[in-house]
This record gives sequence, C-alpha cells and structure tokens, in this order.
Amino acid sequence: CDSKLLDALSRVRKGQITDEDVQFFNENSAREPLQDCVNLFSTNDESDHHNRCMMAKIHAQIHPFRCVDSGDERAMTSVTAPRELFLKAGAQVMCLKNISGAAGCLVNGSVGKVVDVRVRVSEPERITAYIDVEFTDYGDESDNAHKFMHSFVTGCTQENEFSVIQKEKVVATRYQIPLRLAWAVSIHKSQGATFDRACIDLSRTFECGQAYVALSRVRTLAGMYIKNLTKKCVKANSV
Repeated sequence: CDSKLLDALSRVRKGQITDEDVQFFNENSAREPLQDCVNLFSTNDESDHHNRCMMAKIHAQIHPFRCVDSGDERAMTSVTAPRELFLKAGAQVMCLKNISGAAGCLVNGSVGKVVDVRVRVSEPERITAYIDVEFTDYGDESDNAHKFMHSFVTGCTQENEFSVIQKEKVVATRYQIPLRLAWAVSIHKSQGATFDRACIDLSRTFECGQAYVALSRVRTLAGMYIKNLTKKCVKANSV
C-alpha cells in the first residue's frame, strides 16, 4: 500500500490524478472522522473559525503569550510561530518544530492537549509561564500509541527561537512558544508538518498544489479522513 500511496501522491503532485487514484484514496483512508486530530482546511478563515468555536467551548482561564521579535520585520511573514498565542487548559495544539530531548517523538506537526498553564512570579518584573502539554506518539501503528508530557517554558530560549535566514545570514528572529491552536490548520500553514492523523476537507481548494500538500502531510492512509476528494479539486502548475 505504501508504494501505491507514493505513486498516487506523485500523480496528485503533477495534477494527473486518475479515477482509480480517487477510488484508492477513498477506499483505503479512514471511513469515519478521527478523534483528537487536526482538521485541514483550504482557507485561513475556515481554520480560524473552527479554532475559535472550539476554544469558546472550554470554560477555563485564557492565557495570552506575545512574541519577542528582532531584525527585519518584513521577513517575519515566513515565521510559523504566531505573534500572539492564546491558550487554555484543554486546548488542542500543534508543535511547530522538532524538539530533541522530549520524552517521546516531538516534531513539527505533533498534536497534543494543554493540560495546565502555570504562571510563576520570581521578581516584580519577571513572570515565567509553564505550559504542560500531553502528546500522543503513535509510532508506526496506532496500537503502539503512548502518551507523554512536555513542558514548554516562556522566554528567549533555543526551544522558542524561530530564525529567518537569507543568504546564510540571520535577518530576523522571533521568540515564541512553539505551539499553535490545532483543532484546525490551513493547508498552507501545514506545510513542513507531519501528522499522525488528520481530517482533510478539499471542498474549497483554490491553489495549485493544495490537494497534494494536504494529502502528503499524513504518515499513513489509515490516518486520513478525506472529504470531497475529486479530480476537479486537484490542481498543479504546468510544467
């Protein structure tokens, strides 16, 4: 199935998807919506609306986290970490970078749930927040899934650093907790991430390559729940 998936994805990338490919994706992907997964939408409006609705359902204190930026502000558009991040205990989040030393496999695209937000005041002007997130590492098979905790800490640390490099030179840096809300993510913002499972809605694809990016974000077909996949929604640039 892996080789068939790679072949089908190659045709999606080229805009040469066949009726057999559509059937292959639909028959081998998850039949029911997956629990505790990321929803991939074609537009920011759709993903932002879904995140706001889910956040509003959680009756817990909201904690704002603002970034610290330096360098060329124009270069910040390529940084995946948000300027402002609002979190609550119970929020579903996505890790935005690979983090070594975690208790489990913590990579760009790992999805978890905020368990607690702890705020410590050590000096009148020094406030440190600890965000405890429970992640699930599915490994190669969902039967082998295990949960692990990771605590993110505010501050200008290497873990929170997002640098923009142009011509081998750092032109801008943002320090922000490497998380974003992740009940939903736009396909564009999912680029570079790898998900264990995702619900993919292709009903409003409008750019070349969107379907390919979405379908290639997930490790396995069994980890995808696909809505509205048709030959018409698969677009690619002319070669």
